[in-house]
Amino acid sequence: MQDGLGLRQRAFGCRERQETEEAFGWIQKAAALLPQDPVTAFGHAQLAFETGRPAAGLFEKAARLDPSNLQISHNHAAALVQEGQTDRAIGLVEENLIRHPDWLAGHALLSKIRTICGHPIGANYANACARQPTNMGLHLAWFQLMALAKNWDKAREILDLAKARMGETQGLIMSRLFLASQIELEQSKPDLSRDLFVGYDHWHDPGFDLCRVRYFLRRGEIERAAFFANRHLQSQTQSLFLPYLSLIWRLNDDPKAHWLDRGSQLIKTIEIALMPDDLANLAQVLRDLHKAKSPYLEQSVHGGTQTDGQILFHHDPAIQVIRGRITTAVKGYLDALPPQELGHPLLGCARGPIAFAGSWSVWLMSKGFHSTHTHPQGVISSAFYVDLPSTENLGSPPAGWLELGAPPPNLNLSLPAYTHIEPKPGRLVLFPSTQWHATKPFQTGERLTIAFDVTLPQIPKPDNTPI
Repeated sequence: MQDGLGLRQRAFGCRERQETEEAFGWIQKAAALLPQDPVTAFGHAQLAFETGRPAAGLFEKAARLDPSNLQISHNHAAALVQEGQTDRAIGLVEENLIRHPDWLAGHALLSKIRTICGHPIGANYANACARQPTNMGLHLAWFQLMALAKNWDKAREILDLAKARMGETQGLIMSRLFLASQIELEQSKPDLSRDLFVGYDHWHDPGFDLCRVRYFLRRGEIERAAFFANRHLQSQTQSLFLPYLSLIWRLNDDPKAHWLDRGSQLIKTIEIALMPDDLANLAQVLRDLHKAKSPYLEQSVHGGTQTDGQILFHHDPAIQVIRGRITTAVKGYLDALPPQELGHPLLGCARGPIAFAGSWSVWLMSKGFHSTHTHPQGVISSAFYVDLPSTENLGSPPAGWLELGAPPPNLNLSLPAYTHIEPKPGRLVLFPSTQWHATKPFQTGERLTIAFDVTLPQIPKPDNTPI
């Protein structure tokens, strides 16, 4: 018993350090010694899932040992999707939602599965809200899904329903203003005859403030945008607002823009030496891992699909090889950075150890592209090119190229990109996660990449730093 517990602890320690293959080896041994222990069974299933191994059966065993644990059911369903059993996954989540209509994580997962399968979404929320008509959290989650899907009429209907059932609340007012501002962002010109947010400056909420920053930037009211963005400097939500502050500082010719972005100085391309056969093998492994038929609603992908989970943790030897090469390249990038500057989101970090906040593959088809976005969960972001159309099929430059530094087009800001980078098989691009980036549409063919975000230990900053 004690040996099994020690092995389990060793496995969990390796997992925390992202030593995924070692972690799976230790948890396998622990599970053999502790076959009836629910914590070990869950850990075994989870590590199998995270490393891309068959895990659905292991989650079934874990659920039998701990039947009230909804997190096991959630991850079991995700494993079923990974193994191509989407109908079983949907059935499992729906079964649990009948018993637990307020299970928000289950609703979110079911919506995600149905989205990537190309199925209609939202019915599960409608049923749950009918059963729990005074559950504001359910109604707002339903609203957020419809807003993400840009189903504006349904989103407005849900807010009206929630108000009728529970009365007006600050959350509903915020949601209604968010909806109105999002609809305005979709229009060719902002409505300058009104200010949606007048009278609400005293309301402090990160999501609401982010909405206001975008709204006022779109209207050209730069100081109003700065007012709401500056609230979040030196806070836990700073990473959400720094990309917008970069735009504000650039528009105001503020030196802090250069302090943050450094133009293209922190953007690096690294050629990773892989033989053509190795790249072709990696490409086939990645294609086999793309299970979705449609992209996730919240992602930047248009005209393609993105994998779920940490792809660099997958046990396939081809992926483990590229993970090792990528890790070496990131360490080299860190070694070559300018001197440390405390308070800077990248240069103020310790130069190791690195950890992957996320990693995935994107498979774009003809006319596919990434919309302009940033990665607030990371410190360093990336693109690694595995397979690309021929130069002729890409189209005239910068078709298919990576664009860095240009703002989202719907903000209508006259700021140029810092640089455009040509994609090439085996090329890795590393850049600060605060940098706006997008991929231009290409003509025909397919574009297969790996991307990841790296986090680094933060060093506390002194009070005299620029922000």
